[in-house]
Amino acid sequence: MAQSPGDAAFARVPELIAAGDLAGAEAQSRACIAVEPDHPRAWFTLADILTQRGAFADAERALQEQLAKRPTVEGHIVLAQMRERVGRLRAAEDVYLQILRELPKHGTALMAIAEFYGRNEAGREALKYWKRIMDLAPGDIRLSLAHAQALLETA
Repeated sequence: MAQSPGDAAFARVPELIAAGDLAGAEAQSRACIAVEPDHPRAWFTLADILTQRGAFADAERALQEQLAKRPTVEGHIVLAQMRERVGRLRAAEDVYLQILRELPKHGTALMAIAEFYGRNEAGREALKYWKRIMDLAPGDIRLSLAHAQALLETA
């Protein structure tokens, strides 16, 4: 199967990042977006690179632009994680809660907010979401272990 022009332009980005060439990876991500404006991996990678460079406003703008074109739960989770990385915890929480207002049983979003609360010393809130996850997948051993760990951390 032939690559799309965007995929071809994006192909070098992971190797540039691995080599520590963030400027090159940023330029290549922007080149990908120029040929395929809806290439989600390029937008998310660009936002991550901008965050690493400390250009938080530019990173958020890049994510918001992509989400306006193609709103996805995963994209909103990336936005929340980016906000968390820069210390905007309330703004990150707001994104997670908005997702769950629209999709209250979305497993990935439930896990993301449970982990968010766990990382940010809100164990009781984390437990509430782990419980919801367990109710959705009661037989999942991995989730049961994560729930048990969250219980121990709040004890």
